[in-house]
Amino acid sequence: KLCAPGVPDTYQGSEVWHQVLVDPDNRRAVDYAALEAKLAALDERRGDRAALLRDLLANFANGSLKLFVVSELLRLRRDLPELFQSGYAALDTDPNIIAFARGARTHGERPSELVPELLCVVPRFPFRITRGRTPWPLGACFGSQRLSGPNLAGCYRQLFTGAAIVSRGTLELSEIFAEFPLAVLLRIDAERADEWLDPEAHAGELRASQVT
Repeated sequence: KLCAPGVPDTYQGSEVWHQVLVDPDNRRAVDYAALEAKLAALDERRGDRAALLRDLLANFANGSLKLFVVSELLRLRRDLPELFQSGYAALDTDPNIIAFARGARTHGERPSELVPELLCVVPRFPFRITRGRTPWPLGACFGSQRLSGPNLAGCYRQLFTGAAIVSRGTLELSEIFAEFPLAVLLRIDAERADEWLDPEAHAGELRASQVT
């Protein structure tokens, strides 16, 4: 919902897991100090994304995983508001995946097509993907399945991991979900695509370019 059209609603206090048998209640007292401390601890570790993500997945029950995703996307919405006022188009992929693009539409003689600036790709039924063989739907779980749609060629940065991914028209799900089971891909300068493919040489630049 944080990438879909419209205004996302998040009940205060439910930035982490809210596992109760009733609906969230905005009148309930919220421990803001605890949430601020948890967010500050995340921010201190964002420089080493790989280690942070491994820890978040291993200790998902503490709620920091959800807070990480929510904070990354809310900061992105704050910094790029025009992106979330742009067009929407569904993308073609496996039935167990929800995927869509946001971006401006082309104008001309042919029917307008979306030029994706952001791709949101999320597993819908994780257990159908993993069959219980792995804790998370990552990498090899997706085999040769791909994501396709108009105008996908280009270079993208995975918001959550910082990884650069190059598309020549389609994208492999195994690459999209190589390190993290959720993906938001942001289009980056295609002229520098070859540079971004070397994460060791540009690790510092990748981290610095993350929206914070």
